[in-house]
Amino acid sequence: MDGSEWVANFAKGWTKLCTVYELQNSLFLVIAGGECYIMSAESSTPIDEPCADCELAFQRETGRLVLIGGTDITVVEPNGEYWDSKRISWDGFKEVKMEGSIVSGLSWEPADGDGIWSPFSFDIDSRVLVGGSCWGE
Repeated sequence: MDGSEWVANFAKGWTKLCTVYELQNSLFLVIAGGECYIMSAESSTPIDEPCADCELAFQRETGRLVLIGGTDITVVEPNGEYWDSKRISWDGFKEVKMEGSIVSGLSWEPADGDGIWSPFSFDIDSRVLVGGSCWGE
């Protein structure tokens, strides 16, 4: 970094989440209304856009970021690489929490008229999903 500054405007998504997380090696994850951008401090152009509907984010002590979208989970590694879970919910989560490496909560399933909320747990280390409303997708 040469000490210069720049100002950026980020296109916002449709959620209320707006924040910035510092990653490794002068990288940052910018969340603008749920739209996620991996940025380098040395460039004003995004390196990548890992998630477009982030509603909730957890930062682990390891530096990993766990992003909860509308249907799945995205994990951003400290070096900026990322991966997505398979689809866990048809459309939305509630009561989401993170304990250790386990993300759990309720996922929405379109059944019986108004739908139902199905419990799930997802281990971000082993990538094992238990429950959820989109089995096998």
